[in-house]
Amino acid sequence: MIDQNDDGRRLRDAFAAFCGQDRYRSFVREVNTTCRSKKRLLYWQELLIESFRAAHPDTDLSTYEKVAQLFRICHVHGGELRSDIVPIIYGTFEPHATYDDARRTLFPFANTAAHGGCVVEAAETAAVDYCHACREAYTTWCTAQHT
Repeated sequence: MIDQNDDGRRLRDAFAAFCGQDRYRSFVREVNTTCRSKKRLLYWQELLIESFRAAHPDTDLSTYEKVAQLFRICHVHGGELRSDIVPIIYGTFEPHATYDDARRTLFPFANTAAHGGCVVEAAETAAVDYCHACREAYTTWCTAQHT
């Protein structure tokens, strides 16, 4: 198990330096979104991890699970993602460009609710990952929108 604190930070910092900040953020974002649902890395991520492991042979990132655990952080704020149970909101929602842009750039892991689609089911809550700093940014953004 990789320590999320000092050892994890050092390893993430080394990986970020290895691949550059933009690519690092993309890597982390995809690990916690697309890869989580697929339960595997994307091909470009596999190549990047293999290159990193070749340059750092003492690094044990040999499985998807180890990579997913190490990078279970917010790509915007860098904080560890935590688990929570939130209400499910059923219905269809009209996309709003201002909100979508803010969510993507300021609070991608606020996850204060889960969207259940247009068919109401029995489930009333869902498990989500969230970032504490994202939730704070979401609250600040919402307050600013209503003033």
